[in-house]
Amino acid sequence: MVSGCASPKSLSSLQNTSALIDPAPAKIIIVRPEEKFVVVDFSLRTMPALGTKLTAYRAGRKIGTVQLNGPVLARTVAADVLDGEMQNGDEVR
Repeated sequence: MVSGCASPKSLSSLQNTSALIDPAPAKIIIVRPEEKFVVVDFSLRTMPALGTKLTAYRAGRKIGTVQLNGPVLARTVAADVLDGEMQNGDEVR
């Protein structure tokens, strides 16, 4: 009887496919336009370092840029809005 192990060729194609899949985007959960900051939820992905600039998207279109500045609370972080107008639910990546 033959065991069900995948061939090395099959494994490499699986690895290449998974490399093409981006991690889930972070989401804006609070918007404070008067103070020009948002709160970003990183529950579904690794949070980048403070100071990192990220692009915000709505319906797949770039809408602005934010910079993570803190404070950090659990899986959320405050970010300054550098440009654009954000809404709750916008994606950050």
